[in-house]
Amino acid sequence: MQGTASLIIKDVILNLYKSQKDIQFLLPMHDAILYQVPNNNVEEYKKIIIETFEIELRKYFKKLIPKASSKKFTE
Repeated sequence: MQGTASLIIKDVILNLYKSQKDIQFLLPMHDAILYQVPNNNVEEYKKIIIETFEIELRKYFKKLIPKASSKKFTE
């Protein structure tokens, strides 16, 4: 399971890097990723990141209903 989680995180990083040049990858964590996005459209970028996590998780676990969330790094 941990190996699959690592693959999901890697896939999210790669897909966002390829498709969203405004989203800056900063730091991978065990079960999360720290991104920096422009201030002008934070909510839209959050939506894109969360949807990417959910899409990638579904590739490995088709029967699960994924739920990703976001919060400020300082929380």
